Amino acid sequence: MPTPRCGIDYEIRICTNKTCNRQGSKQILQFAKDLALPGVEISGCGCLGSCGNGPNAAVIPSGDFRASPILLYHLSTPHDLAEALTAVCGAVIDSVVLKCTELRLAGNSAALNNDFPRAISLYTDALDLNPSYGCHLLLSNRSAARLASGDATGALVDATAAVERCPAEFSKAWIRQADALFALGKYQDALEAVGAAVERYKPFGKSQEYMEIEKAIKNTIRNQRC
Repeated sequence: MPTPRCGIDYEIRICTNKTCNRQGSKQILQFAKDLALPGVEISGCGCLGSCGNGPNAAVIPSGDFRASPILLYHLSTPHDLAEALTAVCGAVIDSVVLKCTELRLAGNSAALNNDFPRAISLYTDALDLNPSYGCHLLLSNRSAARLASGDATGALVDATAAVERCPAEFSKAWIRQADALFALGKYQDALEAVGAAVERYKPFGKSQEYMEIEKAIKNTIRNQRC
């Protein structure tokens, strides 16, 4: 028998199989994840049937063992997904959050193309809208873009703001902070930043990412002392 997930009200599985993938399901999946809705867990899955009517998704009420999954079809655009999440899960996705998520995805695309000034501008436009949720994601991403463009001080300001606003499990904010501190030559502070991430979210301390970051910082500190 499945076990209710703590803090999770709905589990949403978006098909990423061949047909749905061709219809853009991976982009819809990323958009759903980037909305970062409280109480909603998003992940990809295999075929849900009704191929050709996608992208398709299944909504599973967490902990309600009697409920059958609710199947959703034709989730072709972010607006389709937002309407479905509102109708089925009761998720409140206001127009500002939706617009900010779209701006963040556009910023991510610019960053992937190494157009960091445009990425920073898009993240800033989104932050200026003052969304009710997701500011920590925007700040974290802008921190990375600023660091990549050579502005370590600005990156640290954004990362610190992200740390102050993010949920405990969003360890990336502390990683951004550590990256900025490391770039500024503050290696011990960088080590303390990733340690703080573990303090807030214990599972991060067992991750390969944490162990690699900690090792790299400690090696740098050790070499500085030699």
